[in-house]
Amino acid sequence: MANPPLGSPFNSKQLLDPSLQSKDTYDDNTIPVVLKAVVDLINDKDIVGPAGPTGTVTGSTGPAGTTGPTGPVGVGQTGPASPLAITGLTGYTGRQGPSGPAGPQGAAGATGPTGSVGPTGSSIGPAGPQGPASATGATGPTGLASAGHTIVAGATGPAGPVVTNVWDPPNTDPFIAGAVWNPGGATGVGKLKISTGQ
Repeated sequence: MANPPLGSPFNSKQLLDPSLQSKDTYDDNTIPVVLKAVVDLINDKDIVGPAGPTGTVTGSTGPAGTTGPTGPVGVGQTGPASPLAITGLTGYTGRQGPSGPAGPQGAAGATGPTGSVGPTGSSIGPAGPQGPASATGATGPTGLASAGHTIVAGATGPAGPVVTNVWDPPNTDPFIAGAVWNPGGATGVGKLKISTGQ
């Protein structure tokens, strides 16, 4: 637009609002100039439109850069040791005190009474009952008669074994551990005893 009277680019907000201005001073010979400017803007097709909205979208963040190499570590000298770290000297050990005197010896306790002597036991048990008589042995053979000679009787044969179906346990303790004996030859249930061997 040639010689724009209201500045370039043209902005319609530069025009005064008729409703807010005095009717006597509103024109001031500017209306023809404004109309000419509007015609020129239409013909030249360079009307400036309203400003677009401000963008609010933030672009994506670019990748983080690589970390640079670590610099060399400086070698410093070791500082002097603190004088507070020095251990002090060990003190002298004190002398051992003398031993105290021995305490008095306690009185001896009274002797207890002597126990009474128990009765003397008998080591000889009661006599057992007489066993049954053994069977009579068999009679030896009769010698042959001989004329003019005296017949001598043959020797007596040995006694035969005792035959009985009655068991008669000993009546005295045989002092054999586990042996059964019958004290005093008593009869009945619970009369037998087992020797302890002593």
